[in-house]
Amino acid sequence: MAAPGWFHQALQADVYQLLWEREPSFDVEHVGTDSNAYKWIKNHTAPIAPKGGSMLGARLLDWESHVKAMQVKWLLKYLDASTSTWKLILDCWLARTSLGRAAILSSIPAK
Repeated sequence: MAAPGWFHQALQADVYQLLWEREPSFDVEHVGTDSNAYKWIKNHTAPIAPKGGSMLGARLLDWESHVKAMQVKWLLKYLDASTSTWKLILDCWLARTSLGRAAILSSIPAK
């Protein structure tokens, strides 16, 4: 199950608040955090590591890319030939088609 986009944005805003605010504060009634403390860092450049492997730069984790990578990793684990209990459970759940484990990669609608 994929988390919605608003969740990723709220999490990223909270992380920036925690990293860049001198005295971070979080309101449990709001989703995400509004702060001007990190506005001087460009959002599209903060996760990028600097060229040449130097130790300069923020090197922040791009959360959405990380989540996608973890989803792909678990998909590949499921598709490999090994057998595990959790794979058998997913096999039963996906047994609605004749494709078996390959049903995940198919565009054929489930019946």
